[in-house]
Amino acid sequence: MPVIQVHTLALMEEQKKDIAKKFTKILSDSTKVPEDRIYVLFSGYELAGIAAGGHLVSETPPGPDDFNIQYTDDLKKGKIKK
Repeated sequence: MPVIQVHTLALMEEQKKDIAKKFTKILSDSTKVPEDRIYVLFSGYELAGIAAGGHLVSETPPGPDDFNIQYTDDLKKGKIKK
């Protein structure tokens, strides 16, 4: 039973579904393991729980929060293709 672990900023459900579908297909195609035997585990992190360069990302704008907010807004508006 292959397992894929995804560690990232917190994701929307639509993002998780898209990532799980694509990663599962790639691994199944490469290993010939049936897709229903492949598990995808998500670990989402809040900005206050991430540090870069010795500083919390939430304290050092601009950071991934700006990107994540823009990405989420664009995804909801349909500017990003699923």
